[in-house]
Amino acid sequence: MPKTSKDYLPKQIKLGCFLIDIQLIDGQVSLNIAEQQGCYVAREQIIYLDKDIMQGQPEQAINLIIHELMHAIYYQYNLSTQSTEEDIVNAMANGMTELLTRTDLLQFIKHKLKEV
Repeated sequence: MPKTSKDYLPKQIKLGCFLIDIQLIDGQVSLNIAEQQGCYVAREQIIYLDKDIMQGQPEQAINLIIHELMHAIYYQYNLSTQSTEEDIVNAMANGMTELLTRTDLLQFIKHKLKEV
């Protein structure tokens, strides 16, 4: 049986010293939680993603997981409103490079892009 996008979505992603759980939630639950499509919970190191979005349009699925991972990068690199533009851009570039080269995120993105 061929793999689906859900099969390629990592269940966990390591970012620096954190191991972040990736969990799909029902779209209706997602709407009931402040109408969010996804959510990064720093205290628990969990990213919740709307299952309907993640199994739907590839561009939206990729955008959603990257968006939530950037929240994790922001947290891990201790960024704040006091951070300079260069600090933020550098942290995001470093974090995304780590995610794309040291995790299964790229494999998921490549699979989703085949659906375009």
